[in-house]
Amino acid sequence: MAQLFKPSDLIHTATFETYKTTPNPINGNPKKDYQTLFVKKAGTKRRSMSQQYQIAGTTFSDTVLIGVRHDERIVKGMGVFYRGVHYKVEDVSFDDTNNYITYDLLSLKVVSGNG
Repeated sequence: MAQLFKPSDLIHTATFETYKTTPNPINGNPKKDYQTLFVKKAGTKRRSMSQQYQIAGTTFSDTVLIGVRHDERIVKGMGVFYRGVHYKVEDVSFDDTNNYITYDLLSLKVVSGNG
C-alpha cells in the first residue's frame, strides 16, 4: 500500500483543543474559551473528483481532510485550530497497522460561532 504522507508533507501546525467555560473577569458571566491540549504537525489531503461526487449531499461534503502522525489522544468532537480556523473533528480514520510511521486522517468541519 502506498504511503499517504511523507514527513516533509506535514508543513502546518494543528492545535488540538477543548472548550472550557470560565467566568468573564469584567462581569462574571460564563464564557467559552479554548484550552490547548497538544500540538501536532499536519498536512492537508486532497480528495479526488470521484470522492467529491461520492460525498456530495452527505455531512462530509463541507469538511477538510488533514493527516497527522498517529495519536490515540485524538477523538471525535475534539476542537482543532488549523491554518487560522477553528474546526471540530467529525471523523477519525486511525492507522493501526504495524508500520514504523503511521498517519491518521481527520475529517474537520468549521466551527460556527464560539464552540
